[in-house]
Amino acid sequence: MRAMAMDPSAIEQIREALADLGDAQLRNAVLPIPEQWRSDDYQLFCVDRRVRLAEYERRRALAVDEWDADAGGRAIEGLTPNELSRVEDFVRTQFLAELSAWLRLHPGTRYDTE
Repeated sequence: MRAMAMDPSAIEQIREALADLGDAQLRNAVLPIPEQWRSDDYQLFCVDRRVRLAEYERRRALAVDEWDADAGGRAIEGLTPNELSRVEDFVRTQFLAELSAWLRLHPGTRYDTE
């Protein structure tokens, strides 16, 4: 199955079959999370929840770093819970808005919730 998953023409069928099985270990064995992706690869973010979550975490860490630089270089430990929550909410809202806009332009795209 892993060899089949490397075939671009079969990957969507493999993704769907693995999603239907609901077995995370099998999914990770057959389709390991990619090591890299583009920050605008919305189709991948939609069809692979693991990548979507990893991209959100990447964006969140970048936003915290940018906030830290703007705030004079305090470490994340220096953020108040309220400040950290505001940064996370902003990143989440922006990322979900980007995904929603992409999904509107590409109706019928499967959205992985597993």
